[in-house]
Order: sequence, then structure tokens, then C-alpha cells
Amino acid sequence: MSILSFITDIFKPAAEIIDEIHVSEEERGKLRNELAKTQAKAQQELLKFESKVLETKAQISIAESSSKHWITATWRPLCSILLVGIIVLAAFDLAHPKPELYELAKIFLGTYAGGRSFEKMLNVSKLGK
Repeated sequence: MSILSFITDIFKPAAEIIDEIHVSEEERGKLRNELAKTQAKAQQELLKFESKVLETKAQISIAESSSKHWITATWRPLCSILLVGIIVLAAFDLAHPKPELYELAKIFLGTYAGGRSFEKMLNVSKLGK
């Protein structure tokens, strides 16, 4: 479930209540418009927050990768290689990881790949300015 659909689901009961109240169509329309404005504002604020979170994560990743300490600069790629290696070994029945490892790999690799993608987009947008 995406965050935006979560916000939509929060406002859904209010929209249903507006449809059921006994007022004129004009008043009902005004209430729907106000609800839609409030929902749009909530979604906009949430998107701003998500953007700041992703930007902060990208800055952390950039700071780590440019660190002068070897382990700080390479821990994410090393963990990725290790997780992928274990999964490949499991595919050939040479390792027997627990199901939790697959969840960890999905979360870690997805976050790492997503963070790198966002980092690259930030670098491209900074170059264009």
C-alpha cells in the first residue's frame, strides 16, 4: 500500500458520510470540495516529508561512500555482495539460509538500490542547475 493510497483511505469514510448527509446538493458539493482540498494538502505535505527523508538518506549514503575509512565507505556494497552470494549458493543447494535472510535481502537490497537511484537523480539535478 502506498502512502498516497493510505491518505485516500483515511479520507474515504468522510467522503461517504458527506454522500449520506441530508443537505442540499450545493452544500454537499462544498463539503466534497473542502474534503478534497484537505486531502490534497495532506498528500502534498506527506510527499514533501518523503522527499526530505529520501534526500537525507542520500546524503548519508554520499557521506559514507566518500569517507576516508575503508570499512565505512564499503560496508553497503560488501553486504550486498554477501547477501547475493548466499542467495546464489542457496539456488545451487549449497547453503540453507532461513526465510528471514530473504526478507533481510529484499529490504536491504531494495533500500540500497533505491538510495543509489535517488542519489544519482540528485547528482543529475544538481548538474543541470
